[in-house]
Amino acid sequence: MSAIPPRRLEARLRFRQLEVVRAIAEAGSVRGAAERLALSAPAVSKALAETEHALGCELFTRLPRGMAPTPRGERILSHARLLLNELDYFLSDAITGEGVNQGLLRLGASPYVGNRILPALPVASLVLIYRRISADFLQGVQELREAARQLPA
Repeated sequence: MSAIPPRRLEARLRFRQLEVVRAIAEAGSVRGAAERLALSAPAVSKALAETEHALGCELFTRLPRGMAPTPRGERILSHARLLLNELDYFLSDAITGEGVNQGLLRLGASPYVGNRILPALPVASLVLIYRRISADFLQGVQELREAARQLPA
């Protein structure tokens, strides 16, 4: 399978195709992706075939019961997710002037939980993915009480 030259690829690749790739990966099948996207299974198959042709590689391994991303498909899927998240930010800002997924994530815990469990949570990943989220960690009874008093009634 040969890829389309990069300049032509930019003109041919659509966000909808990236949504299809993401949906297939999440659903594990063309039929499941079609249901998620409210499209027909043949439309999803066609979009996938066009995307694979444009990129010059198979993105999914066809299994007896579903599909799984190939190693290259995993890498492309990672980029597709980032692009689709950025598209969500763009559309939200363009339409409302306000970003999506923004705000403060405040986690409070006892000293034991704060030292043993909170560090294992993927909060840093959320902050990196959704750049408009900031995180605040509160530990101990006094900090929790002060934060509770500041909450809107």
